[in-house]
Amino acid sequence: WHAGHYRTTAAAGHLRFTRFNIHLQCDVCNVYKSGNIEAYRTALVERYGEAAVLALENNNTPHRWTVEELKEIRLAALADLRALKKLEAA
Repeated sequence: WHAGHYRTTAAAGHLRFTRFNIHLQCDVCNVYKSGNIEAYRTALVERYGEAAVLALENNNTPHRWTVEELKEIRLAALADLRALKKLEAA
């Protein structure tokens, strides 16, 4: 499994760590089907709604990540990982 980005990090680097832009994706879709964007978009619309997906698609505001922001993102990801491992062990 991969962390698939709806808007690629090459096209929208400012969304690289935005959780709404990152979802679990099989390696075949992510690598060999270039993200399988049509199915990805359909699933995003079902989950979040058309307006939210359009906002993501039109977000072109550049963002330069600070060290503090990156540390916060890392800590949040580690907390999520711990919670998932705890659920898995239960």
